[in-house]
Amino acid sequence: MVDIKFESTTQAPPQNLDVEEIVLGGILGDANAFSRIKDILSPFDFYLNAHLSIYSVMVDLDTASKPIDPITVTSALADLNLLDQIGGQSRIGDLYGRFPSSLNIDLHAEILCRKSRDRKLIQWGHSIIQLGHQSHKTEDEIGLELTEGFNRILSLHTQASGELIPMSTIGAYSKVNSFADHPHWRGDNAHPGTLRLI
Repeated sequence: MVDIKFESTTQAPPQNLDVEEIVLGGILGDANAFSRIKDILSPFDFYLNAHLSIYSVMVDLDTASKPIDPITVTSALADLNLLDQIGGQSRIGDLYGRFPSSLNIDLHAEILCRKSRDRKLIQWGHSIIQLGHQSHKTEDEIGLELTEGFNRILSLHTQASGELIPMSTIGAYSKVNSFADHPHWRGDNAHPGTLRLI
């Protein structure tokens, strides 16, 4: 599958930095907050690299059965030589001081999941454009990449509910066979269990 970064555009990719800060601050201020969202929110759902690094450290601390608080997070970032990159110790203190409440952290985590999903949808759209410039590829190769890419989109669960993205969001497709099965697609390389355009 083609992997492409966001192209220059006047419109920023979907993100909400305020909510990212609220989630991180809520975890720092509430020892039980992380357990409420760890199964639905991954580090890569954060748009800002500094926030991704902070949340990744929180994941590592939880995996090691260690407490998550401003001191442990700061120490772990320092051990990884990431503290300066995220803004220093004062940045952790700022997050803790400004957003100590985790009251609606479940809802806030869902917002970040949706923003992350939307960025991936945009990225997939750019990858299709890129495929259009790869005239050296055969119909079967392009069909396979489209199938794999669309399967990635279908695998983007709305993590809070565990349900797939509604079909109305991404078009009329069914997870049956491959793009190669479509009568208007010239390829003949079918991949059962993947996608078919209908």
